[in-house]
Amino acid sequence: DIVWAINPANDALDKIILRMKEFGNELCEQSGIQYNFDEQGDLLNVTLPLRQRSDLYLIFKEALNNAVKHSEAKTIYILMKKEAGNLHLTIADDGKGFNTSHSSRGNGLKNMSSRAVEINAILKTHSVAGNGTNITLDIPIT
Repeated sequence: DIVWAINPANDALDKIILRMKEFGNELCEQSGIQYNFDEQGDLLNVTLPLRQRSDLYLIFKEALNNAVKHSEAKTIYILMKKEAGNLHLTIADDGKGFNTSHSSRGNGLKNMSSRAVEINAILKTHSVAGNGTNITLDIPIT
């Protein structure tokens, strides 16, 4: 992942999306979870600097790993879109959800939040016990 992330040939968002799809397909297929990845907006002309590209991918991986490992979901939905000067990523599952007011013993949500702050992005986690989890990341792009 590190070698891939620092390669300038991977600055274009379409390469990042391809890598995300491959990772998601492999992880979800192994776990027997239905996986849907949808793209909206003009994503072909978006390029991201190294830090944004790397943190976007690592946040995606962490959120997807958490969903596969903890959610007991049947389906995970991914949406990537360009909208109003932002790159918007949603990772949602139809799993058991969790109470977001309880502190977590793990580092996953903390790591994702720290990465989002580093790239001036907004990360939101919405989850209700019994109703799945929805994680959104909004990254300002120029």
